[in-house]
Amino acid sequence: MISVLIVDDAERKIERIRQVISEIDEIPLESVFVSRCQMDAKRHLARQKFDLVILDIQLPNREGESPQSKGGIDLLTEIHARTRYKKPSCIVGLTAYTDRLKAAGELFAGYLWTVLLYEDNSTSWEEGLRHRLEYLIELKQGEALGRTFSHDLAVITALVTPEFDAVQRLTDWKQVDKVADDSRYYSGVFSDGNKELNAVAAHLPQMGMPAAAVMATKIVSHFSPRYLVMTGITAGVRNDVQLGDVIVADPCWDWGSGKLIPGTTGNVLVPDPLPHRLDSHLRSVFLDAQRDKELLHSVWANWPSQKPDHPPALHVGPCASGACVLANAALVEEIKEHSRKLVGIDMEAFGLMHAAAHSSLPHPLAFSMKGVSDFADEQKDDSCQQYASYVSATLMHKIALRYFK
Repeated sequence: MISVLIVDDAERKIERIRQVISEIDEIPLESVFVSRCQMDAKRHLARQKFDLVILDIQLPNREGESPQSKGGIDLLTEIHARTRYKKPSCIVGLTAYTDRLKAAGELFAGYLWTVLLYEDNSTSWEEGLRHRLEYLIELKQGEALGRTFSHDLAVITALVTPEFDAVQRLTDWKQVDKVADDSRYYSGVFSDGNKELNAVAAHLPQMGMPAAAVMATKIVSHFSPRYLVMTGITAGVRNDVQLGDVIVADPCWDWGSGKLIPGTTGNVLVPDPLPHRLDSHLRSVFLDAQRDKELLHSVWANWPSQKPDHPPALHVGPCASGACVLANAALVEEIKEHSRKLVGIDMEAFGLMHAAAHSSLPHPLAFSMKGVSDFADEQKDDSCQQYASYVSATLMHKIALRYFK
């Protein structure tokens, strides 16, 4: 059973949060508690360990007092600093003030938590909160079955060269023996001197969504990673991204999924996308990294060979996966008609995300993070593949060590 503490003094907001929670059968309302000030929240946290704390940024110290602009931030800092509190499994910030979102987001990200923007006329924050609750439920169910995370991170690539080559340069990998299938797996440790992450890596036998889905399923079953990532190369949408940029897919879908019907000039695809979204915590991490110019510059500066004349940009946006390599600008425009903010097209991301969402419990947090090597048009070539593979793998490595638990 999941226990939740809502720390907020706005009644309308509390009711909206309760409504989201009430729609999830596995969370009875008697396991949901409300504190309307810092002092009451501290009493709850001293007595009980909560699976999730939903924390407002602007909070009064005591009930009946005026809210303090940084009341929630002060409480978050105290929770982490003092041993008298039972540390919650997860904390999500929820603020209605856009001017406080960035500063609060940076502090929460420093503790590896996330902040959502609450809007009365929007449901996007509800979706993020629902995903977090569902993830915690899956984690509990996995623990009840005696299954927990045994690795911090699993990395998959489609190609051996240059994609897996770039991953192999991240650390000293050792081949894993005694795994009951014909794929080769490698284990290693990501380290920056202060933090270590146990990692496992593998590459696909061939490109495509089916191969990605099979490998993702196997690596989750064998190694139970907390995070599952696919690095490598992708096509970008010309004029929206540049060669060497990195794209994190959110959402991703199969652009060939749908129904073919007769048209005036041939068959017409009526799409039926069933997209997978990025976890709200991961999205917050990547949006924070997106603004870290020093981080992006360091990745660019350390590549010794031919490269663009500028550091990579990190994009978080819509990506379409398909069954074939594209070198057709007209087809890219057709795909873009169904998602005007499309930034990338690849062959595997949707397969990875779909397999992770339906894997054995507990599900990993999955994402695709690939470097742009071409624009899926008639000018497609391979000249940027090595650099794009390096940028994808190296940026993933640095972000994992900085932000992942």
